[in-house]
Amino acid sequence: MKIRKMSSDDLPELYDIYTETEVVNNNRYLPDINREEFDSMFNENQHNFVAVENDGNLLGHLAIISTPKPRLKHSASFGIAVAKTSRGKGVGRFLMEFLLSYCDEQLNLTRLELQVHANNVAALALYKSFGFEIEGTKRKAVLVEGDLTDIVIMSRVRT
Repeated sequence: MKIRKMSSDDLPELYDIYTETEVVNNNRYLPDINREEFDSMFNENQHNFVAVENDGNLLGHLAIISTPKPRLKHSASFGIAVAKTSRGKGVGRFLMEFLLSYCDEQLNLTRLELQVHANNVAALALYKSFGFEIEGTKRKAVLVEGDLTDIVIMSRVRT
């Protein structure tokens, strides 16, 4: 397994990952997002990477979202998606290790933040294992399959 920068050639495979039911249910994208909307989500304020097998098969995606605003340049948010067939195999952990290394060494960020659905127990445990702490909860913040779900706000501050 290795990580490389995402390219436009990855978009069809990424779209397949992001439209999997489990991925849709754990982020704010709707199950009916079309390809054009999906492709437009990737912009110049993002650092996008993919985890791939040696044969090039896409396993997961990491997006680091920064801002050009001077007072917020020390901070970024991020999102991770792992293909259904790759879950439970260390892909999320591999992407998190890369995330922290890249943000600390290349971007020199002080703060990393994320939002995760409160019922995504595996993701919460993964983030906590990397030193992320809960800052708060947005109650009944997102509608998932007819139910309102809380979103947990987490961060890691490097000192």
